[in-house]
Amino acid sequence: MDLMRKSSQHRESAALAVFVVFGLTVMAAASDATSFVEPDNWSVGDAFSTYQEWDIYVSSVENPPDVGYLADPPIVDPPTCSALPPGFLSSTNNFYAFGGDYTVEAAIFNHDANAPVGYGTMVRVQAAATQNPDFEQGVVLDSVHLVQPDRAPITGGANDDICHTELLFSGIIGSPYGDVVQDEWLFVFWLPDFVGDFKVVMDCYVHCSFVALRVDTLNAATSLCPLKGDLDCDGAVGFGDINPFVLGLLDPVAYAASFPDCDIMNGDINVDGEFDFADINPFVNLLTGT
Repeated sequence: MDLMRKSSQHRESAALAVFVVFGLTVMAAASDATSFVEPDNWSVGDAFSTYQEWDIYVSSVENPPDVGYLADPPIVDPPTCSALPPGFLSSTNNFYAFGGDYTVEAAIFNHDANAPVGYGTMVRVQAAATQNPDFEQGVVLDSVHLVQPDRAPITGGANDDICHTELLFSGIIGSPYGDVVQDEWLFVFWLPDFVGDFKVVMDCYVHCSFVALRVDTLNAATSLCPLKGDLDCDGAVGFGDINPFVLGLLDPVAYAASFPDCDIMNGDINVDGEFDFADINPFVNLLTGT
């Protein structure tokens, strides 16, 4: 299909919030950024890939991609994105709910029989949502998963199977109702021996505005997931990764200088989107096989 893309690079608009504090007027800039990123290992339009992105919804159900959609080879059925009750379409063309947490799901059409025999599917899900201040989150991180169209499970599609999580952006943005905090997350899956259609499913907290979604897929012979724990990027996890792990934990700048071709997020062993001291015990378990 033809590529119908608005720019999926950083789209930023500035808003000014004015506060009066003890008689002084203070101007605070609020940045409305969509920080979705391109795939690391393939490009939009590559053979056996798909790309679909939404940031404006016109209905609570079955919205086609408004930012862009491309599949190679072409796929007849367009993907759709919906909010399940109590989620509804807000006046700002986002999804929202007053009555409780709600589910957002996207139906993604894959290459299925057209894909090479024995291939699996890499899936990159990027989601932008405003935070519920009580939870300091919008998307419920441990709810993100992939299922078949009939909601049957897919090997590699469970939340525990996510091979990479990354917080792309978190900051104040302007809205018609005042300044809010928006988070933008990346989740990466590998579905071995699966090239069929699927659904992306995630929950959002009550009073969370679901703003944008991007899903990229690639049918591949092997996983392109980063290898968790491989901090020296030699393609294996072993005791040689201990010193780089410690360096990355204590001095990320020095780590980047010492290992310029490595992703420091390989140290995010517990896949919570951060590389920090909470990853030490999981790293030890990874090394010892416990």
